[in-house]
Amino acid sequence: MAMQQPFVEVDLGFKAGLVRVRYVTADQYYQMQGKRFIVYWPSGVAPSHQQKVETVLATSHAQVLYENDKDDVIWFASDKRIYAQEGDKVRQAKKLVKEMLAVQPRLDGAGLLCTAIDNQAVTFFTGNLTAWAQLLAAADAAARGKPKDVSPLNPNALDRASKTEAVTSGPRIGERIVTMNCVDGNRASPGYTLPTIVHELFHSIETEHLTAPVGANERGSPIELSGPQVEAITEYFARLATGLDERTGARGGDAYYAELRSLREPMGRGRITHEMLVMAYFLGDREAIRAVATGWYA
Repeated sequence: MAMQQPFVEVDLGFKAGLVRVRYVTADQYYQMQGKRFIVYWPSGVAPSHQQKVETVLATSHAQVLYENDKDDVIWFASDKRIYAQEGDKVRQAKKLVKEMLAVQPRLDGAGLLCTAIDNQAVTFFTGNLTAWAQLLAAADAAARGKPKDVSPLNPNALDRASKTEAVTSGPRIGERIVTMNCVDGNRASPGYTLPTIVHELFHSIETEHLTAPVGANERGSPIELSGPQVEAITEYFARLATGLDERTGARGGDAYYAELRSLREPMGRGRITHEMLVMAYFLGDREAIRAVATGWYA
């Protein structure tokens, strides 16, 4: 496939030379949000390199919307290209996660979490769609605390499975398994992107206390975080680590759009802060979990 225009050529530290980074001029919708360009960020490249692209485009970070280049291919000025292999994707995803963890408040360099990321198993499912759907159903049942209560398969379950890029299972940090969607052995065009690995790696180190009730409200209902809220927080950290404003899934669509939007609203109003999320998600701080849960819809 020929390289799509336009692009900028920038030095991102690859031995093969300058990397071609695709971009388009922002449409009217994004221009109303102050964006000049949409840049398709090369898969797995650290966000610290984005300033180089902004310099070439003569613009500021606030005027660029970064979206992942979902093909997981690095193009070079010489027309050489690199297709990332599974092991390379995992190593780079782990590197991005650890770089983000190392600079977070309250984590003191995140040594134990980074070690857990280094040791985290990532597997690639190559069976058929039915078996993948069964694996997802079993993971859902285990997450509900009812491992024997596995939902029966139906067309909706199969459709959901075909669109699910990965799953993280296991009760505790160090015992979890990240499984990526390579259904039917399709490793040439898998059902996941590298940022999906980043998302799942964050799941692998989320505190096991994240969804436990931390009290009750005035109506007697438990104060707790729901599954969609945990997904929103996980995606929030994943996008920080990858430098993405929007994340396109392997089969299209903005990943976790609705979930993340529900988090950005209270963050924009100051009801939830970044530090609260760090303390709740990684440390299991009960007061932080309470503050996030009550601030979500306050």
